[in-house]
Amino acid sequence: MLVRFVVAATTLALGVVISGIYNFSSERGAVIDRWEVSNAKFKLRVTAYREKAIMTPGASYVFQSGLTDADEWREVLTVLTDEPGPIPREKIRIVNDQIAYFFMRNYYAVTTDSGRSWSFWDAQRDLSYRQHNVWPYIKDVHIKPDGSGNMTLPPRVDDGGDVPALYTNDYGRHWSVE
Repeated sequence: MLVRFVVAATTLALGVVISGIYNFSSERGAVIDRWEVSNAKFKLRVTAYREKAIMTPGASYVFQSGLTDADEWREVLTVLTDEPGPIPREKIRIVNDQIAYFFMRNYYAVTTDSGRSWSFWDAQRDLSYRQHNVWPYIKDVHIKPDGSGNMTLPPRVDDGGDVPALYTNDYGRHWSVE
């Protein structure tokens, strides 16, 4: 009985240590890259940080927005990845002085008030298994100034390689198949 207790306690302690190693640290590592884009009213910035967690080559991409004539930045979203890569500049788009959006992995964010507020959509959370049965990352998004647009996801394995498309009429706050 004592042996089982010691083995269980040792296994639990080892699990805690290992999970601490693999968890992402709340402290950001060194800056890998930084990129900014702006218009007359607001600006967007993405900073890529190397993860400080031990034994993981990951990175965090911090998206921020601010008014063009101010020095202040507001954090919008942080996206964690397993492997560092270049900032996805082609996935950050300013439509006009009010509207901008970006997407990375399974996350999509949009502003319609010059970056003062943001709406978020998570493909992993918001798509049901029937709509997508693989890791639901976002391949491409196009939003028009009137709020209509479409999102392309990778081909679905269960549909013989069809590329699913989602549609929106509210700047991407909500997406539907039709």
